[in-house]
Amino acid sequence: MKPTVTPEIKEIMEAVHYRPAVSMIMPFDPGRSSKTQLHHSLETAADKVERELLENYPAELKMLVMQKIRAIIKNLNFDTHQKSIAIYASPVFEKVLYLDIPVEERIIIDESFEIRDLVYGKKQIHKYLLLHISGKQSSLYLGNSETFIKIVSDSPDSAQAYVNDAPERVANFSDTQQRKQIDIEKFLRHTDNALDLILHAYHLPLFVMGAEKVLGHFKKITKHNSSIIEYIHGNYEEATLSQLNDVVGPF
Repeated sequence: MKPTVTPEIKEIMEAVHYRPAVSMIMPFDPGRSSKTQLHHSLETAADKVERELLENYPAELKMLVMQKIRAIIKNLNFDTHQKSIAIYASPVFEKVLYLDIPVEERIIIDESFEIRDLVYGKKQIHKYLLLHISGKQSSLYLGNSETFIKIVSDSPDSAQAYVNDAPERVANFSDTQQRKQIDIEKFLRHTDNALDLILHAYHLPLFVMGAEKVLGHFKKITKHNSSIIEYIHGNYEEATLSQLNDVVGPF
């Protein structure tokens, strides 16, 4: 496979060589491990680095590097949907990358940074979920850079399933618009509830697509804001799978 050198990797490769150059490549999957667990493993790894620096480098260089590493760990993004991180630090440089590849812990202290895992690692396939909702139905898809498939849920995907399920006290509403509003809101709540199992199983970022008015209602009732990375406005009810994938692509 031809190596892929992204701008971020190029920045690390072109960083001024200045010893000690610390490379910490660590598992980092907030969807599967608690923040406490991840912090503990990162701090333990940082302690290993500090001990080795103390043994082999002057105290002032150790202090400069460890300040950068501790600051990076303190400010990590725990809302990411990636699987690992690479932390790079020297007395004159620091950088953290979030990666979509599983890794084993590696700590390397040398005169230059370790980037082989990034350049020659597995191809990063960006997986995601797409929830497409309208006033009539909802559909859930699993996508990545190569495939796009529909997920079958146990919950009804048609709003019609909830039209006759309204409480008795609203059965005689003369205002049909108000009744319709209640039906749609109930449908959206069921749709949101169905996401519980899906997000627990997949641990992936979620796009939500639909008409602006429907998405406005959904935003108010959803319990999954932390998983939703983008709302995509538009009427795509007649779109094919290929067209939906094309719409999500730029995001």
